[in-house]
Amino acid sequence: LSALGLLFIGLKLGGAINWSWWWVLSPFWLFFVIALIIFIIIAIIINFSLVLTGFLIDFTNVLTTFSLDIIRQSGGGQVRNVSNILVTALSITRIYEDTAFNLNAVSAMLVLGTSLVGGVAVLLVTSIVFLAAAFFLIMRVVYLWFLMILSPGAFLMAILPATNEYFKKWYQLLINWAFFSPAFFFLLAVTLKVISTSVADSFFTG
Repeated sequence: LSALGLLFIGLKLGGAINWSWWWVLSPFWLFFVIALIIFIIIAIIINFSLVLTGFLIDFTNVLTTFSLDIIRQSGGGQVRNVSNILVTALSITRIYEDTAFNLNAVSAMLVLGTSLVGGVAVLLVTSIVFLAAAFFLIMRVVYLWFLMILSPGAFLMAILPATNEYFKKWYQLLINWAFFSPAFFFLLAVTLKVISTSVADSFFTG
């Protein structure tokens, strides 16, 4: 830019151009104006980085609440919690009904034993899944707080070409952890809907 400014000055003094000195000297002051604009943009982005990050997290929390409402309302119009829906859908308690003992003693014991083993297996797998989900939901809170703290620096790195890769890693982590909760509860709602069908009911009740 300085070389271009010197060229403009030479052309101005030589009479080749009839520009005002304001534009002749523009290569000198234009650099500082551009730098000032970039600085202001960076300051605004960094200042609102927490707001933008919080907005994304709030959006995913709204999606989570929407999925939870679907789960609660999946009990025929009655508001129910997940445990009640699971017990009803899996029909595990029905293995103790007297209908199983209308058969002969051996058949009744086989039906009862099969139902008990199946019920225990389902409860064990379900417990493991919910314990893992609880762990990851707690980790989600920890990670999101950590990522929010790093958000000003992350947005700054997004502007600089040399550090843009680190912003992409931060952004990927933010997306993964923010959308983990709504994705999990949406899949849970779909799963509860599936196991509530007559096919699942007939599997567990024979």
